[in-house]
Amino acid sequence: MASAAGMRGGKRRARFNHEELTPIAPPQNTQDVLQALGQVFSEVHGGRIEPRVANSLAYLASGILQALSVGDFEARIAALEARSDALKKSGL
Repeated sequence: MASAAGMRGGKRRARFNHEELTPIAPPQNTQDVLQALGQVFSEVHGGRIEPRVANSLAYLASGILQALSVGDFEARIAALEARSDALKKSGL
C-alpha cells in the first residue's frame, strides 16, 4: 500500500526531460504564438510537460501577444502619421 502511494508521488514529482521536448522557435507573430501554444497543449496531454510549466508558458505567451499588439498599433500609427504628413505637404 505504502509503496503504491510512493510510486504515485514519485511519478507526480518526476521532472520532465528537456531533451525530449520539440524545440519551439521564438514567436514573431500571433500565428507563431498560437502554434507554440498548440504544441505545448500537446506536450501536456502527452505527459511530456508538467501542467505548471505549461501554465508558465501560457502566461509568457500572453505577454508576447500584448507586445505584438502594441507593435502592431505603433506601426499603424506611424503609417497614418506618414500619410498625414504627405497630405499636408501636397496641400490637400
